[in-house]
Amino acid sequence: MKKNGLIAGALAVLFTFASVSCANSVAEEIPATPSLQDVITTTEKTSVDLSNEVFELADNSEIVITKAITLTGGSSKYDFKGATVKAKASGARLENVTNIKELIIDEAVGDGDVTVKNCDIETLTVKGGGANSIHIEDVVVKQVAVAKEGVRLVLEGASSVASVEVKAKCVLDSSSTSAKISNVKVEAAVKNIEIKGQMKIEKLVASSTEFKVTISSNDVKVEAAVVKTADGKTAKVTVEAAEGITVKEIPQPSDEKKSDSEKAEEKKPEEVKKESDEVKDQPNDKDDSGKGDADNPNPVFSYKYEPLHAVYSVTGVPQEEVPQ
Repeated sequence: MKKNGLIAGALAVLFTFASVSCANSVAEEIPATPSLQDVITTTEKTSVDLSNEVFELADNSEIVITKAITLTGGSSKYDFKGATVKAKASGARLENVTNIKELIIDEAVGDGDVTVKNCDIETLTVKGGGANSIHIEDVVVKQVAVAKEGVRLVLEGASSVASVEVKAKCVLDSSSTSAKISNVKVEAAVKNIEIKGQMKIEKLVASSTEFKVTISSNDVKVEAAVVKTADGKTAKVTVEAAEGITVKEIPQPSDEKKSDSEKAEEKKPEEVKKESDEVKDQPNDKDDSGKGDADNPNPVFSYKYEPLHAVYSVTGVPQEEVPQ
């Protein structure tokens, strides 16, 4: 009886050992799910369709692209979950991706090129790239900061940029009439930028009185431009045309803070006289004794200030002219 118990105990120990060994063996055979960074680093492919890959991507991850590779979300936009993406190689390409907190074109790109297509980006920071361009095609970006001199930023397709902060001399270019930049702010240290192609800018504000903008295409449109210095003073932007280009002076944005009297004083004498004559010629059914009436005992002429806002092409001919 005792012998049978010893045999049963030995068998139980052997069974437990075998079970643990099998479990460990199974665990060793199942590899951990790689991260997106692992996929980018280890793949030998030149193009990776993220919708066909198995990987983990945590919220607010940092993704570094260190090779000339195309990352695409496939047929639909892939959610990057607020990731920060650093492109450190010329030839890097990002397509069909949404929810990118920041895309940084790193210094390591050198004078190379990076392409971003059909993506949604909160912030694009350009620290690398050159004349071969940073291409932005059908991309929606809230804010762009250009921090490297000599970079050419090209908008293509229906790209829309809310704000561009220019921290270094650069070229703003566009190959599409549908692309636009709402606001361009140029830092005081930057004395010149070039605008070419079919670029459309709604408002350009520089901070240096020595600033000038070079127009290199007949299709450029800048709706308004002004220099605003640190002390609050304003000046006109100096426009320099490339050879063979005729430029009409870019209008300054109207200053909404000016009082009515200040605005009236800005009118040319002939404009004031013309308006005055027009008012005099209008029929007057009120008391013409000069004393006015009960509602307006001291009548005075008021001049309605309606500055015209022109959208100029660089050929010098206003394309449209409407009251603001």
